[in-house]
Amino acid sequence: MRYFKRGDRKLNTFLQNYILQLENLKTMIYLEQVSMPQKQKRTAVDVFFDTVGAIVPSCGPALRMVERAQERPLKLGERVVLFYNSPLCLHCSCNRAKFKEGRAKMKKLDAERRTKKLL
Repeated sequence: MRYFKRGDRKLNTFLQNYILQLENLKTMIYLEQVSMPQKQKRTAVDVFFDTVGAIVPSCGPALRMVERAQERPLKLGERVVLFYNSPLCLHCSCNRAKFKEGRAKMKKLDAERRTKKLL
């Protein structure tokens, strides 16, 4: 290994690159610490609204179950979720058309699966 002489241009370049790498590493560590989600305490209001959201039928779970049913047959628990959430949002009809279209596809695929099982 060759030792660098004092005032050597290669040494200066090497040290500058090394310092830049260290600064980049420090920046990456800082950004990772900043971007990590902090655990927040859940208030009683958060728990209440999560519970109400789980009780009141909504579009999200119903649409997820319809999409999942198009990929594979639903399990019993998933069927219950679909049945419970099939009224969708009671306060609006935001995804009703998409839901009806997906449910029609689901029933068609389910009928095809059952006929294949019988054969």
